[in-house]
Amino acid sequence: TMDVVLHLPDGTETIVNESAMPLHAADGTITGAMLVLREVTERRLNEQRTRQLIDDLLAMTQIVHIMNDANGHDSVQQFQLKSRMVELVRHVLNCKAAAYVGYDAPSDLLNPEIIIGFTPEQTAEICAYSEGHTLASILAYDQQGAIQTEDIIFFHLQQISLPIPEYVQNLNVVAAPLRIGEQIPGFLVIFVPATEINEHAKWYILMQAVVRLTSLIFDRALLLKEREVQRAREWALTETTRRLDQFVGLASHEIRTPLTTIIGSLQILERYIAQLQAAIPQSPLHTRVQLMLHHGIAQAQRLNRFVTDLLDATAVQFDELQLHTARHDLGILLGQSLAEARILAPEQKFILHDETLLADSGPTVVEIDRERILQVIEHFISNAIKYSPPDTPIQISFRQQAGSALIEVTDHGPGIPLAEQPRIWDRFYRIGTSDQESVDVGSQVGIGLGLYLSRVLIERQGGQVGIHSTPGTGSTFWLSLPLVKE
Repeated sequence: TMDVVLHLPDGTETIVNESAMPLHAADGTITGAMLVLREVTERRLNEQRTRQLIDDLLAMTQIVHIMNDANGHDSVQQFQLKSRMVELVRHVLNCKAAAYVGYDAPSDLLNPEIIIGFTPEQTAEICAYSEGHTLASILAYDQQGAIQTEDIIFFHLQQISLPIPEYVQNLNVVAAPLRIGEQIPGFLVIFVPATEINEHAKWYILMQAVVRLTSLIFDRALLLKEREVQRAREWALTETTRRLDQFVGLASHEIRTPLTTIIGSLQILERYIAQLQAAIPQSPLHTRVQLMLHHGIAQAQRLNRFVTDLLDATAVQFDELQLHTARHDLGILLGQSLAEARILAPEQKFILHDETLLADSGPTVVEIDRERILQVIEHFISNAIKYSPPDTPIQISFRQQAGSALIEVTDHGPGIPLAEQPRIWDRFYRIGTSDQESVDVGSQVGIGLGLYLSRVLIERQGGQVGIHSTPGTGSTFWLSLPLVKE
């Protein structure tokens, strides 16, 4: 069989399928043939149309993948992909023109973004006519309600009370809302001559399929745009944080040098005052000056700890924190920290439970940076002093447990709510006390770095930190470090 195109006298063409079979005589010789002609113009056109539809739908699905994979597409590229999408819709549905009309639900405004099928001049004129129009000014009240329940809406442009160009007055409009979740960011619109409008079921189903696929594509485009915005925000936040850390580090260095000079000068002046008091009879003025100097030195040292914490935190962020480890007896370091605490807080009562002595387990040797571990122990003890009520003892326990050395510092203060406990180790985190005051549970200075640095310093030396706390009863902060295996 074969197809033959016949040119008819009236100038039209028709497609004829020819099939033939031979006619045989009794002795088997061919005596003739039978030729069958079938007019298949409509069938072949439908087959061609079907193949084209499949190709166009495949092209539409390809756009889905392109828009899904193209993470770096800018707005121009996205517009080009959308334009290609509208062009394919026009071709698939074989309509006069197609458009994508953006929709802003809060203001009800319509915005024709892409129009294909009219001349550039006509497209510009249609956009000018549409400027500032709302959905309510175009659709009837019942059609506005149908948007939320129906996939496709039919209406004739002559039904619109607004002025429209003459070349579209005889066109019917088929509008389909593109749904992304519960939102309608726009409409897919096709323009069809009134004489060609066809609401046949097959055409309607095809339109629904195209709309759903188009919704998927624009959904992908919207998601990509939102993802790029989110990435830009995350980058900006990261860059801002990095620059802030750099500034804090530089500022802290600039502050530390004159601060060290101030502390040294005040300490020298304090010694001079003490020498004067030994040589000159005591007077109330001497006592007042000495108290003021003592207070000034304490505040300067407090500020110095503040600067030190900032420098350490900046070093952690830029991975520049250096540790100088060696073997030390953790019990001796704990004793030194406790002795210093008793000097700084002579009115505070401390109770030490050294279970290593009772167990006669020998030296508790760990591989650590001595100064950094002293820094952590002092943070724990200073916090306990800060939040312990008057006349309540601070209990410190020390023992070996499962191959580690464990230090626990317990106070009888207000405690920390369970929901807050995992976050107290975060940088700059602060919690509120029962009287709604902002309290730093990690540093005497009050900027939320003490416990953050304690966690980092212990973890980077192979240890762990933790807390057991009950609101209204008190808190136990603990640290553990792996013992050196002989």
